[in-house]
Amino acid sequence: MAIDELNEFQAASLVGMSPTLLKWFVSYAPKHASNRKLKARKYKKRYFFDRAELEGFNDWLSLPWPSKNGDRPPVPSGIKSEIQEEAHGECAICHGNANSCEAAHIDPVASSKNNHPDNLIWLCANHHTKFDKHGYGPKAENAAFVKSFKHVLTYYRRAVWELQAEVTGSLFTILKACESLNLQIGAASSAEERASIKKLATKVLVAVPTMAPTSKQDPGYAAFEAMKPKFKALAGSSTETKDLQTTLTFAVEVKEEYAQRAGYVDCPLCEGRGHYRQMDCPECGGEAELTKAQAASIDLSRYALVDCPLCDGSRHFRGDDCPACGGDGEMEQRYADQLDTRDWEEVDCPVCEGTGSLHGYTCHPCGGDGRMDRQDADRIDVRD
Repeated sequence: MAIDELNEFQAASLVGMSPTLLKWFVSYAPKHASNRKLKARKYKKRYFFDRAELEGFNDWLSLPWPSKNGDRPPVPSGIKSEIQEEAHGECAICHGNANSCEAAHIDPVASSKNNHPDNLIWLCANHHTKFDKHGYGPKAENAAFVKSFKHVLTYYRRAVWELQAEVTGSLFTILKACESLNLQIGAASSAEERASIKKLATKVLVAVPTMAPTSKQDPGYAAFEAMKPKFKALAGSSTETKDLQTTLTFAVEVKEEYAQRAGYVDCPLCEGRGHYRQMDCPECGGEAELTKAQAASIDLSRYALVDCPLCDGSRHFRGDDCPACGGDGEMEQRYADQLDTRDWEEVDCPVCEGTGSLHGYTCHPCGGDGRMDRQDADRIDVRD
């Protein structure tokens, strides 16, 4: 049964964002023209999050971000700090050139308009390219590697938070990171990529023994006990460059046996693929498998496609592509639930109060129309 209230580490492991960033969202509204913050209960300097509120906020972060004058949506400081910390302040690929690093969008911002941390990675000038709208993304030759490498970074951090939260799954998550690294090392196309994999793989393999379940109530405890000799052998395996792929291949074998013994099943949403609609599966975090209890708790109705609430499925809004669905005409129910169509209601311009003019001149904020979207009106400070 899913827990309704989560501590900060349980929350972090659920959505793949650090406790630090979650607490930042409690204090600051991340999106331009929106005052929405993450709700939490604070008790004795600790934060507790309602599961439904957290999942809803996470879904809302993936919806298109508003921006000024068609520029890319600005990456807020809390999210920028998050991805810097994820890469330890250096380029995620070459681990250097810290002074030229930028927040790079994995899916181009021009099409995704998405500043969710899942869509961002910290890259130096040698490994990112400048897109239109002043956005940055990985160079074409690095794009596939960057996307899969971001997955491994998330697996590793999620495993650490699961361990701190004392919840089931940290050992499986870290073994899943080994599986992803094993795929990457075979596909690496440059010395820099191979060096980056080696550095992270060494860290991940060292962490495996620390993730072992210690409570008999943990569903993975019996499986781990039965496989102790193999886990001991894995801990003693070499991480030298010449041996690394052999060690990672062994880790994958251990992961597969552990998953079978511990009763992991295919995620019912992605059906064991790890991906859902060209994204990491939001239920299993890209891991493809879940415990039986986790799988049973999934509400698949959240992912049903429904007509966009703003354009009613027409794909258009006031003569242009619908800004809410990007012109698709539909979206998942979980996104529709987070959409407030009142943001696009036309209201009087707060500067000219609907007259279209100010001090004898055309009102600049509304262009003389006297009307604007509510979300645009809400971000205007008339004191300016």
